[in-house]
Amino acid sequence: LLLDNNAWDRVGDVLIDSDFYRYEHRLVYAAIGKLINETKPADVITVYEELQRQGKGDDIGGLVYLIVRFEKARERQKHKLVQAELHAQAAELESRMIEAESRAIRIENERKSQELEAARELQLSMLPSRMPEHPLYSLAARIRTATEVGGDYYDVLAQNHGLIHLGIGDVTGHGLESGILMLMTQTAIRTLIEHGETDPIAFLATLNRTVYKNIQRMKMDRTLTLSLVMYRAGTL
Repeated sequence: LLLDNNAWDRVGDVLIDSDFYRYEHRLVYAAIGKLINETKPADVITVYEELQRQGKGDDIGGLVYLIVRFEKARERQKHKLVQAELHAQAAELESRMIEAESRAIRIENERKSQELEAARELQLSMLPSRMPEHPLYSLAARIRTATEVGGDYYDVLAQNHGLIHLGIGDVTGHGLESGILMLMTQTAIRTLIEHGETDPIAFLATLNRTVYKNIQRMKMDRTLTLSLVMYRAGTL
């Protein structure tokens, strides 16, 4: 009350002097109430003067008692204000940290999305853009991936003398690992075809060893289902 006379509005109708256990506290509370009700300021000096007029100044321990109590109350109030300020600063800092973390996550997600989109475009660019034309047959293909990058594979390679290589495959799972395995498979198949390998057993054995060794090296848990067809002059 000595720190904030306005607090009397909150306690004046709730507490009376007899509610206090200690006698000196009753005297001080009654003096504060009398001054405030008379619209006079209630501080250490005015309260002591009021008690002196009542002949009770020595009953509370004199002016020194009031000063000591006031300083203790002020220190507690100051400590509460400091704690409140620290809590406010801590809350603001935490809010900023959460905002910074959210921004970092958002930036990282955007970066990953851009990388996945670039990987998707790269993967699609490896698929045949045009099908070979032939008077006896027509070819068409369409791919629709479930995610940005997947393990779906098809390829058509036309060679001299009317030989056509058709490949259709699917890597287990989705995502970047499946897309990488698909690209490795496509590269290995094209290399074997360019090398002139036509024996089916040797072709698939070499392809399987190559892809398997890369899977082992990369510690990937993926498998590939693959069909390869060679077509020439009406013969598969």
